[in-house]
Amino acid sequence: MTESLRLDFHSYIFSITDRYDCEYCKGRSMGPRHVSFTNKKLADVLIQCKECAATEYIKIVK
Repeated sequence: MTESLRLDFHSYIFSITDRYDCEYCKGRSMGPRHVSFTNKKLADVLIQCKECAATEYIKIVK
């Protein structure tokens, strides 16, 4: 994956994870913690709450 595609995907991931609500504290402060790119259109993303530190894995398809 080229660097420009990776940066474009990262900005897309940030915009998606900003919309997630934490299941535990119900806050809207989830952010990406770790990203693994499976291919050009699929990423496994570990998101973490900034308030209570709860984590969750999600898959993002672009």
